[in-house]
Amino acid sequence: MASKGTIDMQALGKRLKLARVVRDLTLQQLSALSGVGVGQISRLENGEKPGVRVDTLAALATPLEVSLDHLVGREEPVSAGKRSVPAPTKRARTRTTATRG
Repeated sequence: MASKGTIDMQALGKRLKLARVVRDLTLQQLSALSGVGVGQISRLENGEKPGVRVDTLAALATPLEVSLDHLVGREEPVSAGKRSVPAPTKRARTRTTATRG
C-alpha cells in the first residue's frame, strides 16, 4: 500500500474495475451514469493516471454502490469467501395506470 496520505493508483484501478465488472457495467455505461469520461475511467482502471480528484471518485462510487473508502483502499479487507461488492439487486418497478377520460 502507498504511504500515509497517498493513494495507490494501481490498487485503486483494480478495485474500480472489479466493482464495475461485478455490477455488470461497461465503461460506456459507467461513464453515462457517472458523468466521467470513458477515457478517464479506462486510464484509472489501468493505473495510468498519477492522481484523481475526490469529486471524480465520488461520481464513480455512486453508480457502483461502493464507498470512497473502498475505492481508495481504506476499508478493512473482506474475509475470504465474501464479496467486497454486494451483488446487484433488481429494483421493483412501479406501474402507473393511464387515466381514461
